[in-house]
Amino acid sequence: MRIHHILVFTVAVLGAGCITVHHHHENPELQAQIRELELRLLTEEDDANLTQEAKTERVESQFTELIERLNAQLAAQSEAIASLEAQTAEQEAELAEATARNEAQQRELLLTQPSAGYEHEGFGFFAKRAISGLEKNLTSGDNTKDERYREDLLGKPLPQTRFLGPDGSVVNLTDFNGDKNVLLVFLRGFAGQVCIGCTIQTAILARNQEQFEAIDTQVVLVYPGDASSVAAFLDAVKDYESNFELPYPVLLDVSLGAVRLLDIEGSLAQPTSIIVDKAGVVRYAYAGKSYSDRPSVTELLDAASDLNS
Repeated sequence: MRIHHILVFTVAVLGAGCITVHHHHENPELQAQIRELELRLLTEEDDANLTQEAKTERVESQFTELIERLNAQLAAQSEAIASLEAQTAEQEAELAEATARNEAQQRELLLTQPSAGYEHEGFGFFAKRAISGLEKNLTSGDNTKDERYREDLLGKPLPQTRFLGPDGSVVNLTDFNGDKNVLLVFLRGFAGQVCIGCTIQTAILARNQEQFEAIDTQVVLVYPGDASSVAAFLDAVKDYESNFELPYPVLLDVSLGAVRLLDIEGSLAQPTSIIVDKAGVVRYAYAGKSYSDRPSVTELLDAASDLNS
């Protein structure tokens, strides 16, 4: 009876072991060994050449050997997991160090750039003629093109959320998560002259600041390049709209890192509007190909409002 009890117990344990190995370790060789031992345990009780004590000792020896193999496999896998976790922690530390180093370099570049040399000289004749139609389109027109919507960005977090403020501080857009949607507007930057489209869009967004606040949406401008031309740009907006006051932050992408990650490079950057929901996920993205190729403020308000429904 003793050998029978050991056989029943051993087969039950080995059966449980088979399940564990199959689901967690996927070791075909070890599973084959277990199945072979199970068959031997079921047939060796009828072997007339062995005494009951010999059978018992052999079963116990085989069972012990199997358990030792299982423990060795588990120890090896635990060691591999620990090694992988150590590598992951090391990579995360290297990434954090690289991010901090990049931010420090951008901050140094920002603070050491000369601020002189950029002056707004007013809009020329042709610029004034273009203003009327452009303002109409950016206010309530339907001037977007289907091929400009960036479907590849939707449903994902922004590839970069940390930007420099004009004072050199770091601003992280994830600070708005759970509280507000974010309308991120990338301007074209200063490429020899102030962009008329950026000027008018900035003014129109400011006019609608209360509407954006009413639907829990924070407007943020991103200016590509160094800070030295921002003052000339804001002077242009004030020249366009004399009572203009900046109601939202203007952040800097000094080294164009975010521009490259989003694949919106132009002379500096394509005019791009991105709406991120309260969970930090992109829900709307449009990248224009020219100074006038931008969504209207009406479209942006509707897109941001839909996130709250």
